Amino acid sequence: MTSRGTNPPKPFGLSPAEAAAWELTFEDDFDAPALDETKWHAGYRRGQFEYYQRVGARHPAAYTSPECLYEISGGALRLRVDETRPPRPHVGSSCVSCVATSDHRYGRDRTEATVFKKFGQKYGWFETRCRIAKGPGLESAFWLHQVDPLHQEFTPEGLPNQAEGALEFDVFEAWGDPPDALRAQMHCYYTETAHWRLLEPDPDNAFHVWSLEWEEGLARWRLDGRVVREYRGPTPQREMFVLLALFHYRFLPDHVESELAYPVEFAVDYVRVFRRVAP
Repeated sequence: MTSRGTNPPKPFGLSPAEAAAWELTFEDDFDAPALDETKWHAGYRRGQFEYYQRVGARHPAAYTSPECLYEISGGALRLRVDETRPPRPHVGSSCVSCVATSDHRYGRDRTEATVFKKFGQKYGWFETRCRIAKGPGLESAFWLHQVDPLHQEFTPEGLPNQAEGALEFDVFEAWGDPPDALRAQMHCYYTETAHWRLLEPDPDNAFHVWSLEWEEGLARWRLDGRVVREYRGPTPQREMFVLLALFHYRFLPDHVESELAYPVEFAVDYVRVFRRVAP
């Protein structure tokens, strides 16, 4: 779906002079017939899930499986939820299909962790072109989490890890309702002021380009090349990995389970990450 041409991609929406300041560090156009396992883990944060199971902690969103349902076709990654997959106790239970560029496993306790990083970066430009899933109770997401599992948004016991300040970027979380609009939120957790909501017409349920520009003390969120939010304040202090996910939340506002027509999908055309070229 994405044409690279003969030149390497540059951040979407910048002038040639502005784009020259950036170089590509990670890319997946999902043109291969299978998920590139040198870049992605399939499944929602298995290390976190396994530890919750082991210590008897309740996952904050009550997921019952980390399994991922997806397909790569037509040049896009299609994260999906159907009536029975990812597995859950019954239709309507919370579930998630996810891919991410890092994961981990804890050892005997939270002081021992093995990280399986396939990609991570501190600062830069993080971008995806995608079409969000439409329907009640659905949320499509593009997140950045710190690679170090002890410095993520929840402790291994499932409690908010607020004491360390900024730990996570939500480039976007987009709800599936209303069907003719983009209704999304953007965050930098845990900060006092980097929390916004967006509502814009989207009558054709089109592909859109979402991006985050991040440097020390500064973050800019863009939609289709235009800045929609800018934040100045504390930002995460460690390298971050990329996570893409389709969530089905039974408890989202206005959720009517009988109105959801399975299967549903979050289609991702590409993911790209850039860093500034040294002057």
